[in-house]
Formats: sequence, structure tokens, C-alpha cells
Amino acid sequence: MIRTELYFEFRELMGEDYTEQIKFYEQHSGILENEEYFKNLKSRKEFLRRIFILHYCGVAYFESNKYEEAISIYDCVINNITQNRENYNINLGKECNQSA
Repeated sequence: MIRTELYFEFRELMGEDYTEQIKFYEQHSGILENEEYFKNLKSRKEFLRRIFILHYCGVAYFESNKYEEAISIYDCVINNITQNRENYNINLGKECNQSA
């Protein structure tokens, strides 16, 4: 299971320098992308935190012109949202409309 403190560690790294975010991803990719961990999270909040981290790691790779890595991370995000939307009560139509 992802430790909650990883989320807060990652939040501190957010900024214009994507190097630290990429290092963070490389250190924790085994935990962040593991499908079994996604299935065993305790709450919707933990699920969304994991998605948040992966999304912004994808952004870091994209902004660093590492497109293949970014696409791989985004594929992971999409697959996990799709596979776990019922477990964590995620309605993609509703979620998208609320953020607009």
C-alpha cells in the first residue's frame, strides 16, 4: 500500500524543476504503478492521491521531452481509473464536469 507520506513528499517536489519529480517516480514506480496496490487501497482519497502523483510524474516526463515514459505513465493512469472506477465510485462524466 502506498504510504500517505509519499503523497506529501511528492507535493513538496512540485514546481518548474521536473528533475526531482522524475527521480521520485523512478524511486517509487514499483509501488505507484502496481495494480494490486490499487485494488487494496483503503479509500477513494488514497486512490486519487496515487492518480495525482502518477499524473504529475507524467507531466514531468512530458515537459522533459521524454514522451515514451510520459505515455506509459498516462496509460497506467487510464487503465487504473477504468479498472477501479466501481471500487472507488468514480464517475468519469461527473468528475470531468465538476473540474470545468
